[in-house]
Amino acid sequence: MLEMDRNYLKLIYRFVCKIILTVVMILFFALVWTFSLDELRFQAGIWEEKWIMYALYGVVVAICIKAFDGYMIGVNRISTSILSQTLGLILANSIELLILILIIGSNRFVETIVINLLKVLGLQIVFAFLFTWLTGFIYRIKFPPHRILMVYGDYDNNLGTKMCSRDDRYSIVSEMHYSEGLESIKQEMNKVDAILINDIPSETRNLILKMCFYADKRVYYTPKLGDIFVRGSEELRVFDTPICFCRNIGLDIGQRIIKRLGDVIVSIIGIIITSPIMLVVAILIKTYDHGSVIYKQDRCTVNGKIFEIIKFRTMREDAEKEGRAQLATIDDDRITPIGRFLRKTRIDELPQFFNVLKGDMSIVGPRPERPEIIQKYLEDIPEFDYRMKVKAGITGYAQVYGKYNTTDLDKLKFDLMYIQKCSILLDIQLMLLTIKVIFIKDAADGIEPPQSP
Repeated sequence: MLEMDRNYLKLIYRFVCKIILTVVMILFFALVWTFSLDELRFQAGIWEEKWIMYALYGVVVAICIKAFDGYMIGVNRISTSILSQTLGLILANSIELLILILIIGSNRFVETIVINLLKVLGLQIVFAFLFTWLTGFIYRIKFPPHRILMVYGDYDNNLGTKMCSRDDRYSIVSEMHYSEGLESIKQEMNKVDAILINDIPSETRNLILKMCFYADKRVYYTPKLGDIFVRGSEELRVFDTPICFCRNIGLDIGQRIIKRLGDVIVSIIGIIITSPIMLVVAILIKTYDHGSVIYKQDRCTVNGKIFEIIKFRTMREDAEKEGRAQLATIDDDRITPIGRFLRKTRIDELPQFFNVLKGDMSIVGPRPERPEIIQKYLEDIPEFDYRMKVKAGITGYAQVYGKYNTTDLDKLKFDLMYIQKCSILLDIQLMLLTIKVIFIKDAADGIEPPQSP
């Protein structure tokens, strides 16, 4: 009962934080609009009802902050929440600029609007920083990390270490192998707040889930591939026996047409906007070692179709002189100084807009892998080719929520999660979240190099 009360208090706390944050963002806009843009409002003939303007702005701000996961106060790291809110506010004020220009119907006041929206943005970012730091600090004091029992299996996925790196939210106080038996697990379970079921056989997992449900214990678990396949299932209310069914078709024909049109539009806009950056990068690469600027490589896309991906070269030209595929490792000496920067910022992937325009790839989808690497993965994970039910993408679920060095199985799970719930709105959110990933330091880290025997 105490745990349930604590969870309700968490939800209330986060909800109040969301409301305060959004209302203050609107108030800053209203403040600047009232004292700096009132004269503009009359000159431009904008409607008298300022409340409509404020309400519209509030909707835009709320949608943009949510799109970047900026409302996850207490869930994400404080620094990540601040970054998310900042990007959301930049997007919201950019959209507001376009709205105001459309309302006015003239570009005479663009400079005035831009200057004042920058004032709004500055005030909002300062408040967001102070508010999120304070509320995050209070959250960590009022709601200490859950004391967790980890029940693990034979597959070592390093999950315990990952969760301990977020000691503000999770505290693994004891660990047990599932083979120790349900009675031992039940006794230990009564001493903790939550259970982490870390990749154990399904039959045992289901029994533990029943125990946790009966005891009102919070559960974290690593999903099996079968769990992901059925997560998008629907209820079939035809008979007096509960039935769920999975369509397993992904996007319907209408959504596929919209997705392709979106790919074409976004890739064209991307090529136009980033062309100056691509020109500078090409000059830098050529100047550094006089080698080729573009790197082409065979990759696999939908239904295993092989295509030639285009990227900026980030390694020495003889990076694979042994003739075999080799993933980049941490501190890989094959990566050039310029290439290291390009990888960290994802600029090396900008030429892939041409792959998207051609139709080989989509903006959003599973990462395109090399045929020989896929064959290697298939030896250990036969289901790995399930991810090729859709076109490969520049960004996607695994690219946003995973890292370059995320395990093969976890990458597959991320990709299957996307395939099972892909939608146009999800694609838009993933494109926005990709911007945030660029600022996260370890997202592009290579795999650990093999250890010497």
